[in-house]
Amino acid sequence: MPKPITVSQLNNYIDSVIKKKPELYNVVVRGEVSGTWFAQNHAYGGFNLKDENCVVKCFLGDCRQEFVDILNSSENEVIVTGNVSVYKKDGRFQIQVKNIEQGGEADLAKAFEELKAKLMKEGLFSP
Repeated sequence: MPKPITVSQLNNYIDSVIKKKPELYNVVVRGEVSGTWFAQNHAYGGFNLKDENCVVKCFLGDCRQEFVDILNSSENEVIVTGNVSVYKKDGRFQIQVKNIEQGGEADLAKAFEELKAKLMKEGLFSP
């Protein structure tokens, strides 16, 4: 039986493995925002990024006003760019966000065009 290691040693090891993976730097991930939180002074914050099956935690070390505005907008889908890391204190992985962009414009435009075509077919735009 191998010698047991501490939880800290395990989390440090996992963090070191992740840091050696260049494909986990500058990842670009699209998803729906939920569970947004900010420190009282808005210096940092975080949110969950989810799709229909999974959730990943996201951390904002720099809560620029543009990021806060995007996260607080009615548009729920975003594209984040950041680095995958381990928050060692509780052993969870997260994305340390470097950039956030609105992500649903294309989907909204498509939905608008579909609705417009449906209403035109029903004759609602006829004189």
